[in-house]
Amino acid sequence: MNYLYLSIVVLAMSGGQILFKKSALTLSSLDKPWHLIYESTFIIAIAIYAITTLLWIWLLQYIDLNRAYPFTALAYTIVPIASWLILGESISVKLGVGIMFIYCGVIITSTT
Repeated sequence: MNYLYLSIVVLAMSGGQILFKKSALTLSSLDKPWHLIYESTFIIAIAIYAITTLLWIWLLQYIDLNRAYPFTALAYTIVPIASWLILGESISVKLGVGIMFIYCGVIITSTT
């Protein structure tokens, strides 16, 4: 069950990154950069990160850090894929190969 919560942490972190990117895209339309604090995507991203941090700390009671932390590397694979699907960004072959290496590394470290 803890790995389910760990998966939620990773997915939430990734979702927060997508929302931060969407927030960044609104900067040019704002009068002042600090007006970003009124944008809903930015507020939601901050809230996700706050909740995710609390869940992470709670999870560390039950999962060793050296087992849990490598799992967070999945965010480095989810974010590029989500940015491709949601934001229309491109994924190079090198990035695709790197994503596969990260998945392999997470599998190796989580099964030992």
